[in-house]
Amino acid sequence: MSWTIPPSWAQDQTRELHLSVQAASADLPERPANIEIRATDLATGQTAGAGDHFVPPNR
Repeated sequence: MSWTIPPSWAQDQTRELHLSVQAASADLPERPANIEIRATDLATGQTAGAGDHFVPPNR
């Protein structure tokens, strides 16, 4: 997935983006898992990432 950051966002600004991911229940892990979301600036190659801990719902 990719999207373009609007040019009106200055380099010195931060923005909070919310990302929702949908997956079939068969694809969910049985146990809690660490996840990482990584974004790459296609023009510069610079990357940023964030981690979280996913806890699957009771099955």
